[in-house]
Amino acid sequence: MRHTEILSDGWVRHMPNGELRSVSLPLRLKADEAKEKIELSRRLYVDPEDANTEFYLETRSLSGKVRVYVDNEEARVYRSRYAPRATDLTPLIRRGEEQRLRLVITPEVLSDGCFGFSQARLIGAAASHFEISDLGAPLSVRTVFIKSGAAVTVKAEIANPNNYDVLLFRLCAPSGAVLETRAAKPTDPTAEFFLEDPKRWDGVHAAHKYRAEVILQRDADILDVTELSFGIREAGLDGDGFFTLNGVKTPLLGAAARDSLHPEQDLKALEALDANLLLLDGADPAAALTDACDETGTILFFLYPDVDGEQDLEDIRGLARMLDTHPSAAFLGCRSRDPGFLKKFCAAVRSGAQNLMTAGLSDLPQTPALSDAIPDLLILTPSQTDAAALSRLDAEFDEAVLSHPEFRFAVFPKAPECIYERHSEGALRPDCSQEFFAAWHEQLWQIFSKHGAVSCYLTGYLTDAARDRERTGLLTYDRANAKDAFRYYKSQFTGAPYVKFASLPDFVTRKRVALTCYTNGAAPKLTVNGKTQKHCVVSRRSPGVYRFENVKLRRRDNTFTVTCGEGTDRASLYRSKSSLKKK
Repeated sequence: MRHTEILSDGWVRHMPNGELRSVSLPLRLKADEAKEKIELSRRLYVDPEDANTEFYLETRSLSGKVRVYVDNEEARVYRSRYAPRATDLTPLIRRGEEQRLRLVITPEVLSDGCFGFSQARLIGAAASHFEISDLGAPLSVRTVFIKSGAAVTVKAEIANPNNYDVLLFRLCAPSGAVLETRAAKPTDPTAEFFLEDPKRWDGVHAAHKYRAEVILQRDADILDVTELSFGIREAGLDGDGFFTLNGVKTPLLGAAARDSLHPEQDLKALEALDANLLLLDGADPAAALTDACDETGTILFFLYPDVDGEQDLEDIRGLARMLDTHPSAAFLGCRSRDPGFLKKFCAAVRSGAQNLMTAGLSDLPQTPALSDAIPDLLILTPSQTDAAALSRLDAEFDEAVLSHPEFRFAVFPKAPECIYERHSEGALRPDCSQEFFAAWHEQLWQIFSKHGAVSCYLTGYLTDAARDRERTGLLTYDRANAKDAFRYYKSQFTGAPYVKFASLPDFVTRKRVALTCYTNGAAPKLTVNGKTQKHCVVSRRSPGVYRFENVKLRRRDNTFTVTCGEGTDRASLYRSKSSLKKK
């Protein structure tokens, strides 16, 4: 029987000054803490009575080049970022003796600014058990939709197969009930099931997941058991540019997460935005996040960081196979703009996954050169902030769409930090730069939302990266406060009646101010302290954005109410005699 020991504790880090420091996994180090090689070691002991004959060290999400040693003997050198890696330790293990397992790591910092190492496991397996795969789980599932239902093929990887053993395949329904059991020989470890009316995973009604169980049996003894959860769904991009999920056209609207440390909070924020897609920008696709996306019906788009050669392609194949079992995972993209490498990237993804679509970054002038790379999506990352540049961007995009009607685009705006040094005209306070930030997003949305070639629109980052820098998220660093850009996108994404004031300062000293609101309705009405003001003028700044000019304030507290159809919002503003607010 195979057994697995999770090696989370008991590690020692060898510091450059000779100090030994106890650490646990997962390990995350900031860039300045991971400048030099990292050496980790721990005790390794295999009981002489252990029935397993083969032993593997499996690591996951270890960002860097790794040398694995048992005592002073090298077992393997590999480079990995996200996919699991299994190293055969069998020739170096001496049963009944205490040995040292050492990892010497040349670290690589991921896009979240940290070195990461999420998990290590020691796996013991008998010679006839399931293969310890270097690129993913020992099971794979393939679903093919046919006219009368779906055919599900489950395949196992067996080490040293023979015909003395028996494989029992079980297909379990989302409820957990066993639907069907089939037997197979280890030399042909495949079973096919037919589902007449499969429960499909989707992002609206239910996050159904099936489970495949495989039992390796010799006579009456169970040698090994493995299982894999998976979803059944059909996704693609149709001729109109829409993402279709189980035949239903679904606009992809979402935001990007900087890391996978707060999956529950991020998915709640995404739900509050009425968005359905989360882009994970080069951070660890941790199991907690991918499982949470499966459960909530959130579509996942993983963007691989800068790609560097064949070793990354190996990692991408493993990552694709790992993500493919999650029905929420729909896209795997990379940052490379090299058409030749994009072609290799797409081939690597498609060889490891059945259900994932590919994406690659593109500059509009470069778009014609990408026709041979054939990614499913081209990701545009506009960062222009002045009106002239945005106008040119609009014209360039129109030209690209006309020249290549077969291309589909994902738009991922990435505002430069300098945008926070500017503010819109008439801002209620000099530091209210998020008004300009929101206006910038309004212009980008108006450029790209009208195009049928845009299959996916991402609002940028969901949260700020830090309290005092990289403040270009829709939410503050602590996720406590929504910015004006969040409120604007909510007005564009949601189908329910919605109206919301733009953020206001704590107090002002001026007698008259201008107020902004975001809504998906028309002709909003404003009352101030329960009354309608005669001289207040309302104008539409852009679709969904209204501005009330010449709003007169009384001394001390003022209460505003805006209504638009069935939507209502309230806000308050204190008018003080001086720059120091009086209580």
